[in-house]
Amino acid sequence: MSSSPAPTTEVIAYLQSLHDSITAALERADGGATFRRDTWRRPEGGGGESRVLRDGAVFEQAGINFSHVLADDCPPPRPRSAPSSRARASKRPACRS
Repeated sequence: MSSSPAPTTEVIAYLQSLHDSITAALERADGGATFRRDTWRRPEGGGGESRVLRDGAVFEQAGINFSHVLADDCPPPRPRSAPSSRARASKRPACRS
């Protein structure tokens, strides 16, 4: 059985749903405080939402963020054998196909 990668929109929807679930769980755990939300859009493509909870009953401060960033031109991938390739790869925006 072969599986093809999920389309970008499905991945984004899943991650946003996960973001919502984690946020709701932390709000329940705190017992009353809610996250302040700051939604942003990137002109080059993508966007995200930052959420911050302050002065809660359990959490003095908590944050949970989601971002989806697109780029038209990405640097070539680094060889997997490079010692720092994982750290650098995580900072690259998703390239449009």
